[in-house]
Amino acid sequence: MSPHNSQKMQKSKLITCLKSFSNDEIRDFKDFISIPFFNKEKVLRDLAEYILKYHPDYDSPGLDKEMVYSHLFPAKKYSDGAMRNIISDFLSLAEEFLIIKNLKTSGFRKDILLLEELMHRNLQNHFLKQKENTARQIEQLSVKDELYYERKAELGMLYNSFLKETEDTYIKENSLFQEISDLVTAGFLIKILYYNSYMLTRQSHISNFSFTLNFSNEIDIFFEHEGKKFLRIPYIEANYLSFKLIQTNAEKYFYLLKDIFKKNFDILSSIERKSIQSVLENYCYTKVTEGKSEFVKEQFFLYRQSVEKGSHKGPVSYISNIFFISIVATGFEAGEFEWVETFIRGNIGEVKEDLRRDTLHFCNALSCYWKKKTEESLTELAKVSTEEFAFKHNIRSLTLKIYYDLNETEPFYSHIDTYKHFILNNKIVHDKVREQVNNFINYSKRLFDLKNSAITDKGFLLNKIKKEISEDHALINKIWLMNKAGELMN
Repeated sequence: MSPHNSQKMQKSKLITCLKSFSNDEIRDFKDFISIPFFNKEKVLRDLAEYILKYHPDYDSPGLDKEMVYSHLFPAKKYSDGAMRNIISDFLSLAEEFLIIKNLKTSGFRKDILLLEELMHRNLQNHFLKQKENTARQIEQLSVKDELYYERKAELGMLYNSFLKETEDTYIKENSLFQEISDLVTAGFLIKILYYNSYMLTRQSHISNFSFTLNFSNEIDIFFEHEGKKFLRIPYIEANYLSFKLIQTNAEKYFYLLKDIFKKNFDILSSIERKSIQSVLENYCYTKVTEGKSEFVKEQFFLYRQSVEKGSHKGPVSYISNIFFISIVATGFEAGEFEWVETFIRGNIGEVKEDLRRDTLHFCNALSCYWKKKTEESLTELAKVSTEEFAFKHNIRSLTLKIYYDLNETEPFYSHIDTYKHFILNNKIVHDKVREQVNNFINYSKRLFDLKNSAITDKGFLLNKIKKEISEDHALINKIWLMNKAGELMN
């Protein structure tokens, strides 16, 4: 047996590339290879006829390199070097096909390539007509994001090159220079502000990770002086306020960003909406954990706007179970019971099927808890069977509250012990989250101890606990804890 018999093609770059083709694309690729303009090599057409019949799996023994070579050149001895060159040429054809396929769907890129060719051929009238047509298409973009400014800048730079070839622009200056500079600056500002905001958000959630933020101080100075005019562009203003809110945690930026988000919701891209929404929601969550109950309403408003505008679904058109539960929990806490019940009924079918049943039971448990039907709430929680961490954590948190309200001593103490071990032993729990949950458990236990103690004057101890809770920033369910402490004061 020849040493080449074991050289399979299945793991080659060529086969990996071809596996990504749909059946329609394979059909088009066959046509592409048969066009002499793209391919004049008969051996590549023969190779296509031989290997494309194995699409989409390409798992046949016939894809051994020596067998393929034997099919292509029946009378020749196998040459591994020649076979590698043929495969490389075929891969180049496949890649060229993908480039042309992409160009067919990218109107702007095709227009730019055409304009470059028209300019090099000195077809001035044709160039000018095509340039105006391209400019109109750019203006028709519904979203004026960084892509809009980058395209306008690229078209402007190409037009400027055209003018250099057709006019004496060295002597006769034109306004294009300033216009292009402004367009480049606008596109850059949107991008750098977006990425700085993203990095700051990541940094705040992953304490042991640090990014270097470029131009963070220089941007402030720029906007205070000659760059002030750029803040009139909604995309730039929204990204700047997002960045400043994350950077400073200042409340004024929250309300400014919330206002511009509401005003410009319909002209923002779906990615931009989700980004700003996430920044606003994270800020609300932080404020709620600090015990500022007014931000429960603010967070609910953001959730409600997201649902009513239809932007609450993920990229694959379903609602994340975690996000669904967050909407429900925040709505109940904000006192919006009727809206929440309507939301559950109307949207539970949008949760992924494998998590839908558990999500519904947990939401029913929350509903029962807020209606003070604690036994029914426990029954609903018992029906949640998933092993997903977020569910198990939420179940333990709600169960603790239920046992506290029922004043069930043995179940309460047994549960907090189980809860602590669950958090301690779970490897995926971040240290910051572990600290927040442990503090919640410890404060709950201290309040429960005091609730059931024989001490007649509990005021001093309660005030001490309340002060500690209010000042503790590493804590979940702070509003609930403060409410329970307040109940004991009465």
